[in-house]
Amino acid sequence: MHMTVNDLLGGRDNNFNLIRCAAAVAVIYDHSYLVLLGETKGWVLPFVEAGDLGWYAVNVFFILSGFLITKSWLSRQSSISFCVGRSLRLFPALAAAAVLLAFIVGPIVCLCLLEHYFSDMRTWLYVPLTASLLSPTQTLPFVFDALPRESIVNNPLWTLRYEALSYGAIGLIGLVGLLSSRARSVAATLVFFGIYLVVTTVTDWRDQSPFIDSLMRFWLCFFLGSMVYLVADRIVLKPTIAVLLFVVAVLAYESSVYEFVLQIALTYGVFWVALVPGGAIRRFNDIGDYSYGLYIYAWPIQQIAVMIAPEVSPLTLFVAIAPTILLAAMASWHWVERPALGARGAVTAWIATIGGGRIFTADQRAARSR
Repeated sequence: MHMTVNDLLGGRDNNFNLIRCAAAVAVIYDHSYLVLLGETKGWVLPFVEAGDLGWYAVNVFFILSGFLITKSWLSRQSSISFCVGRSLRLFPALAAAAVLLAFIVGPIVCLCLLEHYFSDMRTWLYVPLTASLLSPTQTLPFVFDALPRESIVNNPLWTLRYEALSYGAIGLIGLVGLLSSRARSVAATLVFFGIYLVVTTVTDWRDQSPFIDSLMRFWLCFFLGSMVYLVADRIVLKPTIAVLLFVVAVLAYESSVYEFVLQIALTYGVFWVALVPGGAIRRFNDIGDYSYGLYIYAWPIQQIAVMIAPEVSPLTLFVAIAPTILLAAMASWHWVERPALGARGAVTAWIATIGGGRIFTADQRAARSR
């Protein structure tokens, strides 16, 4: 008998960390072509307009995020606890990376005198604007100039704004009570899917607005992951179903619903890989979650490598700098991310004390009573 998603959820004994790290490595591989050639010429996959491996990889991040963030909202003791947990996961490591880039890396690699670098307001605005996600694609004066991807300090960070918006969407939906029961939760998610289909198939808003285009793409992935958690006891994981869904996606190629069908197939495949394969592969969880560090440090390290060896091939670049990126990710996890997550309880208690006690939502009260 094949088990459901709910049957296979056993604490942290899964392949989520492995999938996230694989997705981060896929983005790094994709960007090895981007930083050298100015465009993606890597492993181009069929049946998707963007065509590159990184497109799939970032979608995988949002699929898993939708699942885990919905789980986090419904299992937290309070809305304060949820907000603190999400903030500590996202912002401390981002702030640390921004400080390192602005005040350690920038002065070393900038193509100007240090007095010019530190007299430029961009240097002093970089950390607050980047770390807050108000402007995650900020530039630094004369940093990475004259490269194929000129002046782009940390390109992948633009997706983190949509990650934060996704956290906010779950929080807002929860605060108004739409996650207080399965019926309401599923209905709210189906309403979003309806909005997505109308915007994608009836309007030209996605063509006219990069923001709307990205929001629809990422929220589709995010809410598909959320739906998996909400109906986890109804989704049976079989390899034959995964194959069938991808065949349907191929058949839907060039239709107006192609992206929708493709993301459903991708979501199902991701959760099959996350929950079904066991054994030695599960030991990957013992080493820590390095995916975020890989994601936020890879691009500037790649840009530095291109400055040093502009004639290197993309594949050589990918292989040569992988150890350096991994070391940066390990340092981020052990010195910043894990300590920040360890402070969740203390920070939550401090904020709750200031606010006069715990603040429960209807969803969280309902979840705790079940």
